[in-house]
Amino acid sequence: METLGPRLAVATINKLERFQFDIATAFLNGIVEEEIYLEPPQGLLVGEGKCLKLVKALYGLRQAPKAWNEA
Repeated sequence: METLGPRLAVATINKLERFQFDIATAFLNGIVEEEIYLEPPQGLLVGEGKCLKLVKALYGLRQAPKAWNEA
């Protein structure tokens, strides 16, 4: 954030175009090293008493930024 202000100022002074983008799947590419299990979401047909094991990170998972950074 410290460099964003000056960069925007330089871009504005020089009348440069600015673009912003968000990579919607960025955190979904990191491999999770811990064993994490989830209850199946509602509507997913999985056998009674079964759970899902995460292999890759999900948004909202505390390990997601670290896993993404290490990928």
